Amino acid sequence: MRRRGSEVVRAFIVVWVALVGGCASLEKPRDVVVWVSIDGLRPDYVTAEDAPFLHSLIATSPHTRELVPPFPSLTFPSHATQATGVGVDRHGISGNDFWDSALGKRYSFPDDSNLVEAEPIWVTATRQRQRVAVLGWPLSYRERGSGRAAFFDEKFDKNQTDAQRLEHLLNVWRSDTGSPPLTLLMGYVVGTDAAGHKFGPASAEVRTQMQTTDAFLRRFFERAQATFREKMSPRDRLHVLFTTDHGMTPVRARVEFESLVGGPLPPEVHVERGSTLAHVFLDRVSTDRRSALERAIVAAVATHEFAVAYRRDEMPARWEFAHPRRVGDLVIVLKPGWVFEKESAKSAEATEESGGVRGMHGYDPEESPDMFGFAAVWSSNGGAPVDLGRVDARSLHPTVARLLGIDPSPLATTTPLELGASIP
Repeated sequence: MRRRGSEVVRAFIVVWVALVGGCASLEKPRDVVVWVSIDGLRPDYVTAEDAPFLHSLIATSPHTRELVPPFPSLTFPSHATQATGVGVDRHGISGNDFWDSALGKRYSFPDDSNLVEAEPIWVTATRQRQRVAVLGWPLSYRERGSGRAAFFDEKFDKNQTDAQRLEHLLNVWRSDTGSPPLTLLMGYVVGTDAAGHKFGPASAEVRTQMQTTDAFLRRFFERAQATFREKMSPRDRLHVLFTTDHGMTPVRARVEFESLVGGPLPPEVHVERGSTLAHVFLDRVSTDRRSALERAIVAAVATHEFAVAYRRDEMPARWEFAHPRRVGDLVIVLKPGWVFEKESAKSAEATEESGGVRGMHGYDPEESPDMFGFAAVWSSNGGAPVDLGRVDARSLHPTVARLLGIDPSPLATTTPLELGASIP
């Protein structure tokens, strides 16, 4: 009886092991997404000579040289749109600097993720039991609450180099022992944007910076693949996205604000001026004076061919820009190549005479294709070198959600990119 009993136990163990092994073999592969944003990367920077690594992705992966940023095509609004899948009117990040008229408070290059009024992809993924590391991405800092990512930073470290930022992301991934494993990792680099502003998009300095950026992106890509192999199963899949927030265009001339609007404005008017547009808040102006002042500003701006003044409720609908608190009652928009200056003797003067930046962004992409960006999506399970054509930046959130096998945020309704049959 004992012998027969032991044979039964052994048989049970054999069956149990076979069943467990069978279940493991049927387990769905995990998808890991690594998303790196390259600030200010104009598509024509990606050449075989200056960016051989990124250029090689064009030959092997779905890609676009027409990634259309939101309006305004600035770093913070663009990153917020890519992360949330919605425009400024919903996520509320109207500029790199912006004024909140309800709070009477100005924000300048803010870190706080709580300022984003729509759900970013790192919250969307965390809600659905994915673990996320988002390091360096604009407006991903100081996360709070149950939807916070597994890893984030408290503030942007200006002293880090781009290579160090990506190394930090890899170190977090390599050292992570949490369960389940990290499946969304997001990083950010800035060198191409800084060079484009300072020297202009066609400069030798931009080419040099592009070569440097491309080289450390290649190293990062190779090390990301190695880390994936160490951390994940052979059946799992890695997807690496390289995207940009906007392009860059040469600066033609600069504009003195007071000359543009017909002189100094009353002290109760709040003006939030960036490089390419200005917000004029009139909520503190008395009702009996407001309409006349508004008409006077619009009429003064109309005398200049390089600028347009819009009332908030009359802006182009395609901008999705009419946020009720963080966009001015009037928005003055400069034409491509023109920039605001704080001090100038003339309403517009040649940049070469006055110095200053040589490249700028922030313009309407429909008026300036130089604002378009680059994107490529590489996957370990293959992919065709498909030119995706013109791509709306809002589609990146639902595309990353699809790659992760999760639902996008309810507000992110733009259709995901069709990346090919081999990519989920």
